Amino acid sequence: MIAYVHDNPRRAQLRRLLPDYLHRCLHVQIGGRSYGAFGNLFLLRWPRKVQVMCHRRHPITRQPYETTADYASNRSQWEAAIIEGATVIVTPGISNGEKLMKNECIDHGYPLIHLQATPIDQYWKPEKKRFEACARGALLILAPWDLNTMGDVGNVPSDSDYSRFHNLNTVAAEICAFKGEAKIMR
Repeated sequence: MIAYVHDNPRRAQLRRLLPDYLHRCLHVQIGGRSYGAFGNLFLLRWPRKVQVMCHRRHPITRQPYETTADYASNRSQWEAAIIEGATVIVTPGISNGEKLMKNECIDHGYPLIHLQATPIDQYWKPEKKRFEACARGALLILAPWDLNTMGDVGNVPSDSDYSRFHNLNTVAAEICAFKGEAKIMR
């Protein structure tokens, strides 16, 4: 907590110097869905967005998915797409495989749109690691409005973690497919 307070003046200066990369927007409309946003909104304009979605367990072997050859193959494809350029990774980073890829993007400065269940309001701030990635222009954090009302998943209530996480992956797919302009409402 003390380190956070000591770091506040530096963070405030970065927000003044880098307004496009550290932009907080309480209402962005992408397609028919509304979001709170923090970070580089220009990542939404990149021509190619690739969703990273992994199950917790491999559907056949039931091993943790991130330990399988299928995951290694997918990860190689995602990394190649990033290195080729003009590709933004889109993920909620929920399962271990998704978290590994999300953290690799953040650590190496690869372009990333991270979806989260926690709402972004006027007082919300990302933790240091994601703040630094935003300051580099490599991260946009999106929080869909009304995530709990998106619908039940497999007869599991929409306000459960299970349904929220599945719905975040649905939102990630929508963002990857979206070709229009995002509307900044406020």
